[in-house]
Amino acid sequence: MNNKQFAIIGSWTGENNKGLHTFEYDSSDCTFKELKTYNDYMNVGCTPHVSSKKVLYVLNETLKDKDYGGRLYTFKVEDQSLTNMNDVSTLSVNPCFSVLSADEKYALVVHHTASGNGISVVEKDEEGNVFSYIRHDDAIVVLYATYEDGSIGKILDMHIPQHEFDAKIQRKHSKLHSVYLDKKTNLYFVFDKGLDKVYTYKIEKDKLVYLNCVDVLEGSKPRYGVIHPTENILYGTNEGQKCIYVYAYKQNGSIEKINEVCLSEKDNKLCLASDIQKHPHKEILYVALRGIDDLFVLDITDSKNPVKLQEINCGGRHPKALNFSKDGNYLFSCNMDSDNVAIFTIDEEGKLIYNKDLHVNKASSILFIE
Repeated sequence: MNNKQFAIIGSWTGENNKGLHTFEYDSSDCTFKELKTYNDYMNVGCTPHVSSKKVLYVLNETLKDKDYGGRLYTFKVEDQSLTNMNDVSTLSVNPCFSVLSADEKYALVVHHTASGNGISVVEKDEEGNVFSYIRHDDAIVVLYATYEDGSIGKILDMHIPQHEFDAKIQRKHSKLHSVYLDKKTNLYFVFDKGLDKVYTYKIEKDKLVYLNCVDVLEGSKPRYGVIHPTENILYGTNEGQKCIYVYAYKQNGSIEKINEVCLSEKDNKLCLASDIQKHPHKEILYVALRGIDDLFVLDITDSKNPVKLQEINCGGRHPKALNFSKDGNYLFSCNMDSDNVAIFTIDEEGKLIYNKDLHVNKASSILFIE
């Protein structure tokens, strides 16, 4: 068995040394050998993903890259190196998450947009009342085709979920933060932390089909999620609450919140949940909470009722993203504000034991490729 793997760590918002940092990872002793940095101008806000064709998909989460808005890049992964294949505009600002369809014929991208990037709009309602509001960049879901080699093709469709609602809602600021595919049902889930909603979609005949949404508590700011591998259950974090939500959904796209689990009793208004991941082999969830800089371990043997097993310091500041080694023996916490990736050993129960850390400027994501 070859213990050597290709590791890619993304950086976000740092003034220097941004982009994709590559390493040779040795799984036998959990060590990293630095290789090369690619595209050091890129803000890699979310964890890139790789296809079965060894094509890496990476978003530059920015206001402008070549054109107005962000950009989606593809790289061929070969011999522990990256070769740029192509890149395309995402049409709007701060694209922050992407996903491939199960057959890898499509790619979806969602946009966070920017809070300080609006213009004032003045209108008059039907009764003659004059009012103003701030119009922001459109938070859109974009559907791309992919070419045979895995590179990105043309835009097939787009949808602005905010337009599904009345004028009052349309004047608010939608912020689409993530998108996920459930391969059991071929449903896509989009988290909107601006409007406090979670949407469901499907792809049909090269078109995006909006299906349904669930409203959550105002100000909860749903951010990231993870899908149960065998049940129609979705777990989600919230930037505005120290808890995770549990959602149930059906094949037709209907979705409802069925439970919430408090993560911490610590009195800190800046407890902003970030990432959530499920262990590849265990019925265990891992959640990162910024502000208090803690990680949480939850047992989901009862899928609808997660039980907290552990709370442990993340080994740094601002844990932005979590991921696992391929064998599931280690958890990696990308701690953006302390410029490190903290490495934890995972014991038989799924609990975390701090091991060591790796210095990476503004670490925001980590991915391993065999």
